[in-house]
Order: sequence, then C-alpha cells, then structure tokens
Amino acid sequence: MLARIGVGTAILVLLAVVGFSGYMGHLVAQGAAQNMTREETLANREPFLPEVDRLAQTYELTRSEVSSTRFDHTISVLELRTDQPARGTVVMVHGMGGTKETVMRPAQMFLEAGFDVAALDQRNSGDNTAPTNSFGVLESYDILYVVTQVDEGLEEGQLLVLWGESYGGASAGIALGRDESRIDALILDCPVADGRVFIEQVLQEVQAEQGIPVGYMMAVGTVMNRIEHGWWLGEAEVAPWLTKTSRPTLVLRTMADEVTPPPMGQTLYDAVPHADKQLVTSEEAEHAQIHRDDAELYRRSIEEFLNAL
Repeated sequence: MLARIGVGTAILVLLAVVGFSGYMGHLVAQGAAQNMTREETLANREPFLPEVDRLAQTYELTRSEVSSTRFDHTISVLELRTDQPARGTVVMVHGMGGTKETVMRPAQMFLEAGFDVAALDQRNSGDNTAPTNSFGVLESYDILYVVTQVDEGLEEGQLLVLWGESYGGASAGIALGRDESRIDALILDCPVADGRVFIEQVLQEVQAEQGIPVGYMMAVGTVMNRIEHGWWLGEAEVAPWLTKTSRPTLVLRTMADEVTPPPMGQTLYDAVPHADKQLVTSEEAEHAQIHRDDAELYRRSIEEFLNAL
C-alpha cells in the first residue's frame, strides 16, 4: 500500500512539474513572439508619413505586396526609384517598433547615392499581416521573398544591397545566412546580435521577483517556442549565420548605444570570415540614429562602401 502511495505521489509530482514547465514555457514563447503589437507599429509610423510624401515629390513611389509561400501572410513593400539609371537597389529592413516608412531618412542617403530603395514591413509590423515576431528568424524568409522579387527586376550589372537596422539587422544577417545568392552586399546598422539577450533581460526580472532560474525558463521556453511558433530561440543568434558568408559587409555601431551595445556590432563583424568587411564606430550617436546624429560619418561610410562594390 505504501509503495502504491509513493508511486502515486511521484506521478502527481511529475505531472505538476511537467504542467508548470509547459505553462512557463508557453509564457516565454508568448513573450518572444509578441514583443510589440502591429497596432503599436502603425501608430509609430505616423510621424514619418510626411517624410514619405516629401520623398515622393522627387522620386517615383510605388507600393506592392509580396505573398509568403511558407506562411499565410503578405509582405508590404514601399519602393522609391531615382529618375536616373540606378546603380541597383537597397532592400531596407526596419527595427523593432518600426515600419517600412520609418527608414525613409537613411533611405534618402541611398537614393542620393544613386540606388533605388525597397523597404519592407517585418512580421507583425505595419501592413505585414503575420501574427507574431521572431527576432529575425522567420522574418528572414520574408526578406528573401522581397529580395527575389527585387532581383528579378534588376538589369545586368545592377547591385542588390541588403540593409537592416537594430532588430532588422538581425533579420538581415539571418537572411544572408540562409541564402546570399541574390545579395551582393550587407549593411548592418546598430544590429541586434542575439535576440535571446532581450528575452533573458525580462526573465532576469522574473528570477529576481519569483526565484525561478533564468536557465530553466529559457530551456522550457525554447521547447515551447518550437512547438507553438516553429523556431528555436537559439536560431536568433546572428553570428553563426554570418560565418560562411562571402559578401562584403559593413557594420555600423555607436559607443553611446544602450539598446545594442558596441560589443554586439563587434561580434557580428568578427563573425564575418573574410577580409572584405568594415566596422565603423560613432562616438555619441543614439541607437540607430547615426544617420541623424553623425550624418557626415554615416554618409561617407555608406558611399565609400557602395563605391567599392
């Protein structure tokens, strides 16, 4: 009898542990997949709409949608074209909380350098109808769909450059790692090097308040995230994706960055295995605002990089 009671108790304890782990893993996965709502990004883009209108007075503006064949959503793209034969197209990927409209200020620098621009909405941002985010893991597929469409419209000799800022830098780096065949060069502007860092920051607060170890929450979270959303949290580490690239790469960072601190840019720069790479550092610019706060450095670095392609 005592043996049966012992076995029964053990089973109940095991079920309780499994149930709690599943619940905790679900919470972690939910946080990783919903770090910002699409409605918030639509509100964030409002101040940038006049910038779009202003550029549309000088450059040809078109809007289009690309269908995802892997997932059931559409990817919205804003394109601006110069009135001269372009040197190519820069595919631009915005940061967390942004949209395709929020990158128009750096886009102007590319337009002035003779490149067309194609800016896309990342998952669950702007007009992109995907229901979740993924720190660049699933976003990378959307980027490659847009890259394919843009590349098919290029003429011989025209370049395709992929640019990403902050969280969009992670997405761009992972996209390059998946398939660089249509991409001629990569520019990372204050890039996220590992999305797990931001998840762990939140979980450290939980650990401090409730005593649940971060390592345990990350372990159950990555399993549930795979089950619920189809990707492992470890896939959000960008450096491994860059270790086999052969494409010229420019990494921009700022020493005053508190969102993606300077070591993140250094990590991704170091991951690129060849010598055709550059690391440019601004001293005082805010995160992803080098184009505004250190405009001459940004413009010169971009132009020199593009001219060398």
